[in-house]
Amino acid sequence: MIRAAKSVFKADHECPLIPFEPRKDEGNEIAVVACGEAFARQERFQQMEGVDRIVLGYTGGKREKPTFTKIHDHTEALLIEFNPHKVSFSEILQRWHECHDNPWEKEKHPHHRSAVFWISLAQQDAALEFIEELRASNPSKQLYSEVERARRFYRAKQLCPELSLEPKFEGNETAVFACGDFVVAHHHFQATEGIDRVITAYAGGKRDIPKHHKPYDHAEAVFVEFDPNVISYRQLLNVWHECDNPWEEQIPQHRSIVFWKILSQQDAALEYIAELQANNPKKKLYSDVERVRKVYEVEVYDANADDLFESPRFGRKEAAPQAPVAKDNTPEARQNGEKP
Repeated sequence: MIRAAKSVFKADHECPLIPFEPRKDEGNEIAVVACGEAFARQERFQQMEGVDRIVLGYTGGKREKPTFTKIHDHTEALLIEFNPHKVSFSEILQRWHECHDNPWEKEKHPHHRSAVFWISLAQQDAALEFIEELRASNPSKQLYSEVERARRFYRAKQLCPELSLEPKFEGNETAVFACGDFVVAHHHFQATEGIDRVITAYAGGKRDIPKHHKPYDHAEAVFVEFDPNVISYRQLLNVWHECDNPWEEQIPQHRSIVFWKILSQQDAALEYIAELQANNPKKKLYSDVERVRKVYEVEVYDANADDLFESPRFGRKEAAPQAPVAKDNTPEARQNGEKP
């Protein structure tokens, strides 16, 4: 039933290189900081008077040309353009420190480390002095923050387009599941026989057009296109259950949900969850069954949306209806594990 996945993502794009130069005003300066899940912290800096531009991206690694799905040894970071006459670099550092969940605890994820990337010697001196003061204030604790020279900054992707819920291949069906981290879920579903397409996505929220760094009230999810002659919907529910721990309450973005498209999916999901609960009556199952409404793809790159403040309005054009693509179901194709 399980096979090695040929490709983790359907499509991927290089993150463009961003220069360390002010764009709003020649007198502005640039600061680059990393503070854990930096993409979730940009609003804290956006609220500061004097901050004119914020770009979400990756930096700090030696590998060139990272992509959103393969950022290699880089870390999530923010490029901040600010007016030094309204806000100082020291105030940027103070806000950077406040944005950490706990700078005294080592970040388990290498892409979420804590660092200040200096552009000038003055920034280097200010950052080193600031960190030394923090260490002096808590000499018994170890501060897991670094000061490094800024070398390359790669802009991350921004907007997530809405997905069609219709299958691409003739005779297939589609399903949508949320089960924690969608990258982990993608691996599980992609490696399952009978699944022809897996797309990481956001779903389940009321807000339109989520962004990579700002999914609003949506949950991380996977859109799955499958061949019902090879794998049943019930078997997909087994994969969904194996991807997550539904007996522990998760953060809203990683909540556990089966999104039903047709009534038969709803009935199957409710029956499946009832069986799980009956088998473990002493535990609380944190899983929901909801009707799927809008699903937003994560992998597509919007080349025009280069920062928070100047992202254009996202206009979608309805795609012209296309006839389903006939699949190659020959024994040879199946034997070779080829995708149609």
